[in-house]
Amino acid sequence: MTIRFATRLLALTAGLALAAGAASADPRPDDKKPEKPKDIKEIMNKGHKGKKALLNVVGNELKAEKWDKVQEATEQMKVFGETIGDFDPPKGDKESWKKMTDKYKEQTKKMDEAADKKDAAGTEKALKMVQDSCKGCHSQHKP
Repeated sequence: MTIRFATRLLALTAGLALAAGAASADPRPDDKKPEKPKDIKEIMNKGHKGKKALLNVVGNELKAEKWDKVQEATEQMKVFGETIGDFDPPKGDKESWKKMTDKYKEQTKKMDEAADKKDAAGTEKALKMVQDSCKGCHSQHKP
């Protein structure tokens, strides 16, 4: 009886360990993970420019409550926020660039966190903060 109990306990422990490992794995397939941008132009074009820009996707899909699309867009914006400061400013001083890109990074992270929680008001607030930061950065750093 004790061998049978030990065998079951071992099998249960192994099963739980496998389940825990599967639960902690990234559920997104590799082709759905956000891409790191190659330059600032890519961030601006994909994130900010035009009707298909990620920020427009966030705003439009948020109104439609399509959280999967909102979350996909905010996740990519978060990656853009994390990497924009890695590039040299096209114009202006590096200290100003660092301050502005750090703020952009913080704002895109807040937007992604709010979207993950399906917090419409928080996502919209962070979206507006990102959009409002454009003019200040462009006036100092856009060639």
